[in-house]
Amino acid sequence: MAKVMIFMDGSWLYSTVRFLGEDFQIDYGKLPVVLAKLLGRKMGGIPVDIVRTYMFGSNAINYQNSDEEMVKRRKVFYDILREEYGYQVEVFPVDYRGRRLRKKDRHPDDDFSPEEKSVDVALSANMLYYAALNSYDIALFLGGSRDYVPLLQKVRLLGKRVAIASIKGSCAFELLDNKDSKHVRDFDVIWLDDLTEDIKAVNEERYVECRSPMHEGPNPILTDEFVRKNRPFFCKECREKMRAQRYSYNDDEFDIENDFDDESFGNRIINAGDVYRGRIKRLMDFFGFIETPEGDFYFGMDDCAHGTDFYSMTEGTPVEFIVVNMPNKRLRGSRGNGKAEEVSVASNDESDFSEE
Repeated sequence: MAKVMIFMDGSWLYSTVRFLGEDFQIDYGKLPVVLAKLLGRKMGGIPVDIVRTYMFGSNAINYQNSDEEMVKRRKVFYDILREEYGYQVEVFPVDYRGRRLRKKDRHPDDDFSPEEKSVDVALSANMLYYAALNSYDIALFLGGSRDYVPLLQKVRLLGKRVAIASIKGSCAFELLDNKDSKHVRDFDVIWLDDLTEDIKAVNEERYVECRSPMHEGPNPILTDEFVRKNRPFFCKECREKMRAQRYSYNDDEFDIENDFDDESFGNRIINAGDVYRGRIKRLMDFFGFIETPEGDFYFGMDDCAHGTDFYSMTEGTPVEFIVVNMPNKRLRGSRGNGKAEEVSVASNDESDFSEE
């Protein structure tokens, strides 16, 4: 039996999957299995054991609130891979320095270019590490950038075989070259374009309960949307209400001071991606605010961590969360709030909040 480890360039895949067809969605549960079976056939029917499937990706930090939905969709994508399909996922932040995500949405004179270097470094480090440990016989690389040519060459020099899966029109010549002049693979390229029927996500209609307390009409509802395990489901109408309530909300009308005592609570420098603590300042129907010495952080009910019930929290509840964006004290009201995700209930001992 051949041991296979799959290494996916998630940033590349997320942005190129559209080339497989309009509104095409990959079933990421099927994808590793289909690739492994095809690889087994290429080796004459040898059984293949998928040791592990890795996904390396990135997501934006310090972006404008107008792009919140785009960032949220990518975060949910990575979460689904972890929670639903057992992928090993590593996500790295890309700092947009307060700008819009898409170049066309920025000022024409703004020549800013986001730097994303950690993804290829992390993928390369893991592929080489597990090759050195003899953890696999074949590395199956899913990507398309020529930046990986030195990596694939070195893995083959370590005595491992390399397979490449990619998408037509998004694959560098060095990877697809029929002559394999760069010596980067041991098999013909596997094209996802030829596997669309096997890897296509098909969501059948079923009845699911909408967990929003503001839901109107019949419940459960009939939907063909993807429903995550152990996560509350909200119908499209209720999600629209959440967004509308958030964007119409203005906390300038409230005069509630941040009452943390910096001396007893502690105050430290925090950055996007850090784990931090605070306590619930205010809860609305679908979202809330966390107060900390550095300012307030906004979070939606779908920003709660796995197993955390938004409606079980009350004002004053101590919470732990991951910092997405820092508060901007130069902006008044809700525009100056930071952004939190993976919010969970923390210990009620205030000493846990102090700086060590």
